[in-house]
Amino acid sequence: FAGKLTSYLEWTLEWQKFEVALGAAKRRGADVPALDNKPELYTDLIPVWNIFVELSAVRGTEGTSPLCIAAILDFHCISDTTTRAVWYRLLIAMESTFVKHAK
Repeated sequence: FAGKLTSYLEWTLEWQKFEVALGAAKRRGADVPALDNKPELYTDLIPVWNIFVELSAVRGTEGTSPLCIAAILDFHCISDTTTRAVWYRLLIAMESTFVKHAK
């Protein structure tokens, strides 16, 4: 599942700011590979995505500060230890993708 999340994150970091314009171009009949190749965010991964977005909101003024590992581990909605371990690995994979893109 990490690959699905990181692919979606990579697409978002690269193309989301242009998504409305890309959609308009597509409606006018243009070929828009970036929009056609947008990865799907599976329903069962939306909670992990939402946690990443929420944690990312506290990165600081530059927006490129790494996430605090303690914040990931202590996130209030992850109570089950197995789920916490899986989500931790997913969030770390997403964070690695974000940091690589920010460089």
